Amino acid sequence: MSINYSIMPMVGLEAVSNVMQSGSRKHGARGFDDPTAVDCKEMIAKARGHIEQFENGSDPDTESGESHLAHAAADLMIIVERLKLDRLGCK
Repeated sequence: MSINYSIMPMVGLEAVSNVMQSGSRKHGARGFDDPTAVDCKEMIAKARGHIEQFENGSDPDTESGESHLAHAAADLMIIVERLKLDRLGCK
């Protein structure tokens, strides 16, 4: 199935992409591919933490400059990818 970008929220995708680029500088280009680095439960906890920081008015993230919601979305996208590809760390 091809991706229909015309229905995607492009500003949101740009924010998530910026978060992923920031993460790649810290953890390597596809550091999220290593399920032994952080498992899915930890990723869910990280996403919840970013949502809580947003809810508490601590936005944007001071390190990346992007919204904590973009960080949460990036974390959740990584989990979805791991689940769809049946990667370790998401059971």
